[in-house]
Amino acid sequence: TAEAESRITITGGAGTATGITTLNGGFSVEVPLIQDTVNQLVVVAEDEALNESNPAIVTVVEDSTPPGAPVVATQSQTINANSITMTGTAEAGSTITITGGASTATGVATGNGSFSISVSLTQNTINTLSITARDAAGNESLSSSLVIVEDSTPPVGFELNQASLNLIPVGGPINADFIFIEGITTEPNGSRVRITRDGV
Repeated sequence: TAEAESRITITGGAGTATGITTLNGGFSVEVPLIQDTVNQLVVVAEDEALNESNPAIVTVVEDSTPPGAPVVATQSQTINANSITMTGTAEAGSTITITGGASTATGVATGNGSFSISVSLTQNTINTLSITARDAAGNESLSSSLVIVEDSTPPVGFELNQASLNLIPVGGPINADFIFIEGITTEPNGSRVRITRDGV
């Protein structure tokens, strides 16, 4: 507000803006801003007698540059878990949003830019996670992504190679440091088979 029907002049932006206060002293003036920098705005009021007020200083930071895409330290992997903790770095103070899991997860990057956010996973499927950073001005970064395969279903079983079993005497001793037992699991791609002796 200022003196009723006074002339308002605002400098320090991309150009000079002017306006007239209402009868109750209110005013609303649109000020063009210099992009991606600090705009130190100087606001003065001038009455009909050309008396000028002391200036009021308003600082406006114009930020239209989005943050860089988050750098994610967590690697794509296959796990058996309800959730996974995602770690990495992004613009300090930015809000981190992670989608693609069982629900959306959010967190804030610390003063040094690091973040650590727990993400719930959709079970027994591929979770393609997308990670973005949004700064205080609302600019959103490009996304980073990784794939977490959640697998909590055990293999059904396996089939032994009968030829390898025929090499082992039934009920008799064997004179060897080790033997080979071959077979096929029902779950490919690196599943692990454990062989025990007498159930141990």
